[in-house]
Amino acid sequence: MLNASLPAIQASATQLQLEPHSDVAKKNAVFYRQQHGVTRKDFIPREDVQPLIESMDLEHSFMHVLDELSGHLEQFGEERQGGEEGQDDAELLDNDFFAYPPANMPQTGELEWQEWSKPEIVRFTTDPDRMLADNVLSQDQCDKLLELAKHCKEGDGYQRKAPHTYNELFEGLNILDAAKKSQEGEVVPELSQLYVNDSRRSRDAIAKEFNLQTPLYFSYTHLVCRTAKDVVERRDLSHPVHS
Repeated sequence: MLNASLPAIQASATQLQLEPHSDVAKKNAVFYRQQHGVTRKDFIPREDVQPLIESMDLEHSFMHVLDELSGHLEQFGEERQGGEEGQDDAELLDNDFFAYPPANMPQTGELEWQEWSKPEIVRFTTDPDRMLADNVLSQDQCDKLLELAKHCKEGDGYQRKAPHTYNELFEGLNILDAAKKSQEGEVVPELSQLYVNDSRRSRDAIAKEFNLQTPLYFSYTHLVCRTAKDVVERRDLSHPVHS
């Protein structure tokens, strides 16, 4: 028989989970755990508070990610300040790049693909919200992107040089850096423009396949090269599931 009511015990467990560093929450937890008849099975947070706890845990995870990214963002800000005065990064790109639908492109669901670029779509029966697309780009476009990929730099876009696995060399090139290299003469402008156009084409293939009725915007566009190191046996994922 419990010396304390079960709702009071669960309230104490809830308070401890919501405020793990609170002295009051700790003292209350010790008090209820010492009561006769109270077991670990009884000392659990209230069920109706679980959605709030899960939301808080998710927010903490986001804050942790943002904290890790802060160093990279500060460095990016310094690089921007080092450019020409008054010049905005977006000016280096096609003015229509951030517009949706893109200039001179059909509306979602009305795309006209050339013969070589009719995407071959595979849908997953276990998860209809996933798709695998092949033949989105021509072989010539792929060859040119590989040429552009020679300008990828290690760890581009991430604070760590090996963001997913230390068993691979991770190199990348984002669209902004590609545009800057074109302006500086390191990259032929046509290659950077191809990068932009192919990114749009990939986006539009997704919008068409899922018959989206609302705009699909870019979050971050990245040309990535991952090269396996000389490892005899591996059990890690090359690119884990991510948003």
